[in-house]
Formats: sequence, structure tokens, C-alpha cells
Amino acid sequence: LAESAWRSAGVRNQIDIKFFTPSPGVFACPYYCKALDKIMAEKGIQANVKTNLVEVDGENQLATFERGDGEIFTQKFDFLHVTPPMSAPSFLQDSGLTNASGFVDVDKETCQHSRYPNVFALGDCSSLPTSK
Repeated sequence: LAESAWRSAGVRNQIDIKFFTPSPGVFACPYYCKALDKIMAEKGIQANVKTNLVEVDGENQLATFERGDGEIFTQKFDFLHVTPPMSAPSFLQDSGLTNASGFVDVDKETCQHSRYPNVFALGDCSSLPTSK
């Protein structure tokens, strides 16, 4: 959305857009990842995968990242949009309803819990194969 707004305002050529994610791709689902990779390339958006945000120095507008190989580097920014890693709330994680990844363990077709038939979950707390 931001890229489109900047393009419409005639300032897109003045803005360098970079996308950083700790994930191995820009989206968890390979089908959408392939499409998004193409769109990002067409729009000149640089993708940086396996790159985890570890610190933000807002006063100096610096973001520190760690690559999957352990390399630490700092990136200057004018605008930073951050989405923290998703997880189920601690009360769910402590309930015994979650899997090893910390999400409520459900069947992806029914949203029904894998061990407790009276429990259903969806959204960010569930183990559904969605981008988190």
C-alpha cells in the first residue's frame, strides 16, 4: 500500500524500499511467495530473507539485524514498519493445548484440536498453515 501511495504521489523514485524477514521467504506459502517475489522485483523492492531485527535505535534511525549466518549489520531508515513475531498467548502455551511451535494444535481442515475434540482454534493462535 505504501509503495502504491508513494508512486501515486510521484515520489516513489526517491524512496528505497527494503523488506526484511527472519523467514526463508517473503511469505510462508510457496504459491504466494513466488507471486510476491515477482511483484517485489517488478516494483524494485529489495527482499532480505533470513534476517531478524534485533534492535531499533529510533533516535538515530538505525535498525540492527542479524542474518541467518550470524552476521550483524545496521541499516539506516527514515520510516520503519515492524511486525513482531506471532505466537499464541502465554495462557494458551501453558494450557497443554499447543504444539512444539507454541500454537494451538488443530487439524487444518476442521480447526478442531488434534487431541481434544471439544476445542477449536483459528487465527494467529492456531497451528493453521498461515503466515504468522
